Amino acid sequence: NCNIIDALNAEEKGALDLRLLYQGSESCPITLGEKFLGFREKFSITQQQLAKKTGITPGTIHHYESLIKTLAPSLKKNVMDKELTFKEARSIADIDDHNRQIELAKPFLSGDLSSVHVEKIVSLAKKHPDSEVKVIIESVTKGKQIIEEKKASSRLDVLRKRYHNLKEDK
Repeated sequence: NCNIIDALNAEEKGALDLRLLYQGSESCPITLGEKFLGFREKFSITQQQLAKKTGITPGTIHHYESLIKTLAPSLKKNVMDKELTFKEARSIADIDDHNRQIELAKPFLSGDLSSVHVEKIVSLAKKHPDSEVKVIIESVTKGKQIIEEKKASSRLDVLRKRYHNLKEDK
């Protein structure tokens, strides 16, 4: 049995095409993110509205679109080349700094780390933005505690602050 639907408008046909593309196991996450974003822009709809039209959850649409909006361009290429998994890329895209993203992706790209660790590593990287990636990875893989060094203000910085405050008081 099958349902035959004729006379679809452009938006309905596009939503159906997106659903079928998503359900196809060979779809590249970057391509999907671009298609979701392009469709929403073309028809001026929200992620929630797209979700209703396609049957894909709003969270899923958000994750694919975040790859397009926030992932470092070089890492997008790694996803397209299947060197970085969707799970790894989706988690790493939560980091704002592209250089930090690239640094976090290196052990996954080299195969030194499994994607099992990516969410925990990204979570710690967000909590400890000044910690070295190596320290964060060792915390996850070897159970080492992250100890952040508090940067002591130099004597010159202290004097500059005092001078600035004195000028404002006058």
